[in-house]
Amino acid sequence: MGAAPAARPACHQPQTVFLALWGLALIGIIFDLTFDLALPPQAVFNPAALGAPDRSDTFVWSAYFVFAQNKFGLLTAILFGALCRDVLARGERRRWLRYHFVMAVLLCAGLAHWAVFLAGNLMGGLALAGICLTLFAGLPSRALYAAAIGLVALHVGGTMVMLGGSVADFYQGRTGTDAALFAERAYGSDGPALADATAHGREGLDERIARARGDIGNALSELVGALPLNLAGAVLGMALAKDRLFAGEWRIFRMQRLAGICAVIAIPALIALAWWPASEGFPGALIGVSLAVLSAPFDVLLAMTYAVLGVAFLVPAARVTGILAAAGRMALSNYLIASLLLAGMFAGWGAGLFAELTRLQVLAIGLAVAALALLWSALWLRIAPYGPVEWFITKLGGPAA
Repeated sequence: MGAAPAARPACHQPQTVFLALWGLALIGIIFDLTFDLALPPQAVFNPAALGAPDRSDTFVWSAYFVFAQNKFGLLTAILFGALCRDVLARGERRRWLRYHFVMAVLLCAGLAHWAVFLAGNLMGGLALAGICLTLFAGLPSRALYAAAIGLVALHVGGTMVMLGGSVADFYQGRTGTDAALFAERAYGSDGPALADATAHGREGLDERIARARGDIGNALSELVGALPLNLAGAVLGMALAKDRLFAGEWRIFRMQRLAGICAVIAIPALIALAWWPASEGFPGALIGVSLAVLSAPFDVLLAMTYAVLGVAFLVPAARVTGILAAAGRMALSNYLIASLLLAGMFAGWGAGLFAELTRLQVLAIGLAVAALALLWSALWLRIAPYGPVEWFITKLGGPAA
């Protein structure tokens, strides 16, 4: 008689694996930040925005879109939701007040980051989602999964209302409608829009901060617009934490099966969504709907795949897990340090390389900064238990931090 399949042994150091997942998410976020700071927004989405792309540009764009773009931000949201669930589950009034105080500080820090770097408002997005997580704290895991699905549907429906008309205009040859012009300015190769975005990327620090003061309303609007998808990731993280994924209690087979199903659904769909605008010459209308709307459900599935595979295969005692965990332990410090390094390379108040490099060169810079973050983290944690920003937040928020 065959032996019953062995359960996955409980992880001796589940926190190490969880921190390693934060380190993995950080690496992806650094790549997102590199592209955001190196290129105009239109060129981040569209490889043809600055001119006809060569094969390397198209390949890097396709691979980045399918496997990385938005996925690591959503992985961060999943981990953030799991982290917040522990505080919210305890229910003490004092702890909840400190929790909301930390979220308010994080929101202000995110807006300040946006004002200086004009990119990567991840902190503000997570803080706003964290404030809203209190509405879901008491729900069972099935209700949380349903809520996450509903929030993704809300994102897709809302953005499709904004951008869907441009697709119909494109196929009917209408280029002068409001929807078509908006899509081309946001995701295409509209000359004045690109010139404006390039000028913003090359402006001095004082000019940037002065302009950001007048654009704070737009920044808040963008945060609210991104809330359904960020909140979907955080609610999904709460559900997975409630189901004890991050405690190391799932069987290996269960994790492999879930990751396999999610990947088999997500990857072919994302490849198709990359091929669709590429086959039509990268028009702004198709880029916008493909990347900003239709990819969202598959981005969530692939982010969950990364989380589940990380828990399944990151061994707490392994060297790579320790390196990633060190970066994850000081993820916020690393995020801010990477922002400064990358802005120093690309911004007008730095080396001024904005919109000057190919996608492959930008990718190489992102890889170098990610490697530095891993090295810096290991060295710093030899002399301190936290990163400098994490230490400050812990002192500020007490146990809730």
